[in-house]
Amino acid sequence: MASYRSELRADHDLLVRHAFYPLVATSALACALFVARALFTGTVGFRFMNWNLILAWLPYLCALLIARIHERTPGRWARLLPGGAAWLLFFPNAPYIMTDFVHLIRATGAPWWYDLGLIAAYAWAGCFLAVASLWAMHSLVRDYCGTIGGWLFALVSLGLGGVGIYLGRFARLNSWDIFTNPRMVARQILDVLTEPYALGASGLFAALLLMIYLFFTVSRTPMTSI
Repeated sequence: MASYRSELRADHDLLVRHAFYPLVATSALACALFVARALFTGTVGFRFMNWNLILAWLPYLCALLIARIHERTPGRWARLLPGGAAWLLFFPNAPYIMTDFVHLIRATGAPWWYDLGLIAAYAWAGCFLAVASLWAMHSLVRDYCGTIGGWLFALVSLGLGGVGIYLGRFARLNSWDIFTNPRMVARQILDVLTEPYALGASGLFAALLLMIYLFFTVSRTPMTSI
């Protein structure tokens, strides 16, 4: 029993360190606004955002699992690679929600200001999940590769995240398309590298994520430790 309680306490501490409870509250707010809108308008507009929110949780849950494995078996980095690959694959799904503001111009049935707040709640939840999951992965890489290696990993992940957001919004690709249609994914990635419009959009999304992430890291850790 004591061992079981100790494991529960360790898992609780892990969730606290990685902002699990505030993230649940943020997602709950978004879902509550969706339910309220459905009740008052009699429609289920924006229901697709709940699916987007579920996808946004996937990279965070991957990061939590990797962090737990690392704490239980420190030093065995090979065990973290499958989860790390899954995290990187799903990572763009979290910040992707911020592009859902495009649906605001077609929204009907509720005041525009309410729909603005609704989409913003989902977008905040997605961005918070993105930076929290990246922070978890950044911390692990830093433990193995040092400060410079950790930041190189973070910057590359943010850049790939920007590309992923572009592919999701403009090319309408999903994370699993890399398995079901790898040729199309490769072609679209090549377009990002060769077309100024695609490169600019990807760079813009990556820059926005970087600014959010820098604020997040500075707020959590003294500058001398990051």
